[in-house]
Amino acid sequence: MGESVKVFLYGRFPEVSGRRSKNYRLNLANSVMLREFLSRIGIPLSSVQLVMVNHRAVGKDAIIRPDDRVSIFGQEYPIFADWLSQRRVGQTVRD
Repeated sequence: MGESVKVFLYGRFPEVSGRRSKNYRLNLANSVMLREFLSRIGIPLSSVQLVMVNHRAVGKDAIIRPDDRVSIFGQEYPIFADWLSQRRVGQTVRD
């Protein structure tokens, strides 16, 4: 098992997080909650529209593990109907 996560940032997140690249690897030896993961990379949870882990939409209570592929989309991305059920897990969907 590896000790890193593949991170893919969309929208304005490369600038927000201070990264020059939209795609990079982040060292991660142990599993962490999504909130902590976002904090580590400098992205406020309130500015996130959608997070996908290993190509699947996840809720805010998701756990990020070494070897995961994490894609993070900002508020400027529209929510499609098929994403709504994932966003309801452990949270209220904003109208």
